Amino acid sequence: MSSKQLPSPKFQSKKILPIQQGMPSIEISQKCEADKLELLEVENCMPLSLDFSIGGYSGPCHNVKLKKGTLTYQYSDGGNYFNPLEAMAVIPTKRKWINFKKKLDIIEVWAWDARYEDQRVLDGTQWELEIDYGSKKISASGSNSYPGANNVDMLLDWEDTPVFDNFLRALNLLLGGTKIQ
Repeated sequence: MSSKQLPSPKFQSKKILPIQQGMPSIEISQKCEADKLELLEVENCMPLSLDFSIGGYSGPCHNVKLKKGTLTYQYSDGGNYFNPLEAMAVIPTKRKWINFKKKLDIIEVWAWDARYEDQRVLDGTQWELEIDYGSKKISASGSNSYPGANNVDMLLDWEDTPVFDNFLRALNLLLGGTKIQ
């Protein structure tokens, strides 16, 4: 059985050494840097926990939860949380988990505030996010306001921001193309 080797995203090289267990020795790390090899930490690519929800009482609601390596997704409408219109389970590949974590790092999700709220709107869209990678964690939520919103620059705070939209796109890709909006 042959496996096709994909190029390293960092160095664009097909010389990749996966770490099977533990950390590489100093000698291996130095050799990898000198030879432009990338070490893939496959054990830490999936978070310990992931829980995300977004929606409102009278509108669509999306829920994503990680349980034992499987992402469960539920979609409901009109506040009917207990009878979802759509439900599915997805087991993302290691590559999808690695890409998801890289996207989280790019949008600096780890630096998000704990709470985003637009006091001018009493109803609307609420969201909650919890991700735990052990060394990196985020617990954030919002009500009609999102990371990246700037009261001076945004015409309406309750509109999604490019930062939050990028998070939703990353989550959609992890789920295999589901459209959480």
